[in-house]
Amino acid sequence: MEKFQEYLKDVIKDNELELKNNIDKYTFEERAYMRGYNQALKDLYFDFNVDWKDYSDEVLSFSVN
Repeated sequence: MEKFQEYLKDVIKDNELELKNNIDKYTFEERAYMRGYNQALKDLYFDFNVDWKDYSDEVLSFSVN
């Protein structure tokens, strides 16, 4: 899962750089879409980290019973 987290961080960073460096190439609607898409990726990253921690603590804990 660490690879997924890293990939997601890289995608967010790339999208932010694309929007910042090429803002004049996009229409207002495209920029709004890109900002919304990037925010959705950030929300996914945050939720995934919270949920994965809970999941790994509960399900992936080791037991000798």
